[in-house]
Amino acid sequence: MHFAAMIASRWSCREHLPEPLPEEALTALLTTGQRTASRCNTQPGQVHPLGGEALDWFAKELHAHAASGTPGTVDRADVVTLVERP
Repeated sequence: MHFAAMIASRWSCREHLPEPLPEEALTALLTTGQRTASRCNTQPGQVHPLGGEALDWFAKELHAHAASGTPGTVDRADVVTLVERP
């Protein structure tokens, strides 16, 4: 595929369905993603899939943080803390 055709066929999801992604699809997606190039040749990141109460909690906390207008970025320790809470 030529680069221009690849860029023209690019698609970005702007809305999500309320149903969770089946575990088999998530596993296939993450397995494929492990084989892609990383941004600026950086090392791969970590993925922490969330569902149920953990996802609800994380979404609420993320929304509250964004709504607070707090400048800056969340460092890695803060993200790990958010993910590990129930």
